[in-house]
Amino acid sequence: MWIGSRQLEGATCEEFHIDVDDGISLRVLRWTPIETVASKEETVVVIPGWGSVFIGWEPLLAAWVKRRPIIYIETREKGGTHYNRKVRKSDFQMHKYGQDLLAVIEHFKLNPSKLDWFSASMGSTIILDAYQSQILGARSSLMLAPNIQFNFPWWSKILIKLPLPIKSFEALRFIAVKVVTGKVTEEGQKIRYQRTLMAQDIRRLVYSARINIDYEMNLEMGHVKFPIGLMTAKNDHLHGSEDVEKLGIALPNGRIIEVLSNQHLHEAASLRAPSTQGRVSCVTRLPHSMSLASCASFLE
Repeated sequence: MWIGSRQLEGATCEEFHIDVDDGISLRVLRWTPIETVASKEETVVVIPGWGSVFIGWEPLLAAWVKRRPIIYIETREKGGTHYNRKVRKSDFQMHKYGQDLLAVIEHFKLNPSKLDWFSASMGSTIILDAYQSQILGARSSLMLAPNIQFNFPWWSKILIKLPLPIKSFEALRFIAVKVVTGKVTEEGQKIRYQRTLMAQDIRRLVYSARINIDYEMNLEMGHVKFPIGLMTAKNDHLHGSEDVEKLGIALPNGRIIEVLSNQHLHEAASLRAPSTQGRVSCVTRLPHSMSLASCASFLE
């Protein structure tokens, strides 16, 4: 992990460490397009997945920052988060993640109703939980592989719940790499997951897993009226599609979008025109009724 801002072509970048809780500050990156018109567009807030590292999203963001102001928030289990006290398991309760995002938005004095959110995996779960509890609002929200609960293999649940010393989990990291990469078929996705797992702060990851292992989302979502795109890929065996289907029913303005692949959404090509093969390669295929305040607005 680097220290300082991450400069990408066509935009200026600033790094922030924002206090969100007692003794906790999140690392946040903000890009502003150099082009004047693009710099005045509404902001996109990006929330990556559980333990996700920036390098996995860099190809997509490198293309995106030229078109829209972007705020990239590293959640509290990640290595960029600073703790000036001992880390506790209770630090990783789901509602605290949502409160963190609100603190960042308030820091930048942004209006939630004008924000477009882009999230992946647990990042999507965090945002959905915050929408459900009315901690956060949005103009639109685009989610890749959202989960309503975390389906750990039975053997990993036993390991996570056992009161083993954290050092024991360091040794298990390599087993986790083999298990996770064995569930994906794309080479790029395998490399991304391997980098992610090897870059983790194990103590934070274990505490986060222990506190959320039995988490189940409240699906009473009738009050969440803004457009939400729920992206899923048929070849994503790690996340599956059942949760996306349940969310598609629960969310009044939720739309399920089949994408080419999970890996494809990490790349600049996902910002290009739709695929001619009948699948969605980007978010421009959503109905026109969702246009301005929809997932399509991310690309304009």
